[in-house]
Amino acid sequence: MSRAEIITINLGDGFDLNSGGTTNWTTERDATTADTLSNRSPSVGNDFIEMGVSFDTSRGNAWNVKRMWLGFDTSGITIPPEKTEISLMVANKTGIGSNPVNLATDHKFTLVGIKGHKLRQRDVTLDNSRMRHVAAAGDFSSGVGGTGYFSSIGIAGWSSGASWASSYVPYSDLKDVSLFSTSTTENVVTFTLNRQARLDIATCDHFYFCVIDYTYDLLNVDPSTGSPSAGAASSYEIAIPNATFSDRGVNNVIPKLSLTVGARKEQTPTKKRIDDKFTINGFSDITDQRKAYTREGNLLDQVPFQLGIKGPLSLRGRQNDEDGTPLTTAGPPKVTN
Repeated sequence: MSRAEIITINLGDGFDLNSGGTTNWTTERDATTADTLSNRSPSVGNDFIEMGVSFDTSRGNAWNVKRMWLGFDTSGITIPPEKTEISLMVANKTGIGSNPVNLATDHKFTLVGIKGHKLRQRDVTLDNSRMRHVAAAGDFSSGVGGTGYFSSIGIAGWSSGASWASSYVPYSDLKDVSLFSTSTTENVVTFTLNRQARLDIATCDHFYFCVIDYTYDLLNVDPSTGSPSAGAASSYEIAIPNATFSDRGVNNVIPKLSLTVGARKEQTPTKKRIDDKFTINGFSDITDQRKAYTREGNLLDQVPFQLGIKGPLSLRGRQNDEDGTPLTTAGPPKVTN
């Protein structure tokens, strides 16, 4: 059996959106349009993409919410990878961004899906997934960012005035913001993407996700009342370099996806291969026979193989889910004699 292949894809697009300055948490957190856009596509130039939340009391109370989007060209990936990780280098140690102030030690942030994240590429339109549509139309290389992505147009499950805990699309586990304080030795934080993210990578020509604060922003908790010291200033800002370049004596590392591809790739059947499969060669080489075809990285039993198995119908194969994985609880195929 061939070895699994590791594919690395560097960041292709990135931007952050900011809403802030008023004396009301709800106004900033629930804004449908951001106040400012920072296009951080690597093609634009070397810079930092940022996200975070702040409650500032230095000049009267003021709230600020910043969200970050990262995009990768996954047009060459058509089979869901067995494993996917994304590595992010946090630049807070070089003086970019700001470290936690009046923040719980277990304060979290995470990666979430965008609107239209699981649509087939051919079904993507400007209305059902604007970000993917604009990227496919040619703007991926120069940056797709727009202030309207701050709400439901850019975040799957977004809603105004409530927590998104039951509606958002998680792509990863939750990470502690405290990982990025100056006291830690960790420069690069690695997220392991979940099954939904791996399916979307295979579906999307351009795979985007939002990096967002979880404890305050996603759960809709006002930092002026929900911080460890309620009423006091509470803030943090994470900065990520958008390209590989040297800044302040530190070699910054571009965000990248690392995909582990299964040992067998999806195969397109030919007439000769189909003709050769009409004869079942006993049961001496049965394992190799059932590996004749794969779909999205999973082995699929062919009908002659299923019906040729000795024993009851319950041994003759199972139904598969959308990515080809056998459903162990499903009944066997229905056949007639």
